[in-house]
Amino acid sequence: PLPDADDERLRCAGWLGEDAVAERVTGPLLAAAEADALDLPGPLVDELRDAHQGARLWGLRLGRRLLQVGEWFQAGGGVEHLVVKGPAIAHLDEADPSRRTFADLDLLVRARDLDRAVGVLEAKGATRPWAQRRPGYDHRFAKSVTMTLPDGVEIDLHRSLCDGVHGFRIPLQDLFARPEPFDVGGRELLALAPVHRVLHAAYHAVLGSPEPKVMSLRDLAGYLSRPDLDPASVAAEAERWRGRAVLA
Repeated sequence: PLPDADDERLRCAGWLGEDAVAERVTGPLLAAAEADALDLPGPLVDELRDAHQGARLWGLRLGRRLLQVGEWFQAGGGVEHLVVKGPAIAHLDEADPSRRTFADLDLLVRARDLDRAVGVLEAKGATRPWAQRRPGYDHRFAKSVTMTLPDGVEIDLHRSLCDGVHGFRIPLQDLFARPEPFDVGGRELLALAPVHRVLHAAYHAVLGSPEPKVMSLRDLAGYLSRPDLDPASVAAEAERWRGRAVLA
């Protein structure tokens, strides 16, 4: 016998909800439901709201930690850094920052400051999953160093935006030349320029994992549909990075 239509709808909606939580797109899904662009069962909407509320509370904790890390870096002798991914995308690229959730913090650090940044976080009790291969390796070759604070907050200190040959082709000094500011808790932070955020999203989607996260693809789609981001300028920057294949 064919399954009852309502039961099948609820079953499919349950799968959708599980995927939305796993892919961290509960915010956009709820926004679509609240705008009547998507008809979801009431129980699923309630579950999504609960999950999204938990993700937002964690995001607030990360935001406070982000400001604190900036203070630690300044007190530790100065660490020049840019905020990449989560908080920067939420505040600069979303109509409502609460829609874009994130699980950790990602900071792009100048290579000359990477060892100092690691030392500052270690002094606050942070640990790394594996030791540096040899002295000087991180600031010369590493894509990033992952640090985990005692409260479970993970901070990825990036020297570059991706691994391998494409990471070494990126003119890293240009990323710090014209950053875009944004505000968190009344304090100004710096992020990548818009065209650099587009390319970072493309690199993260294509090179970051064998199967891109839906959230990463949504970030990229959002950039590529913005009228203020000229495709020619994005392509020209990709050419400078020798990353046309990634953008394609």
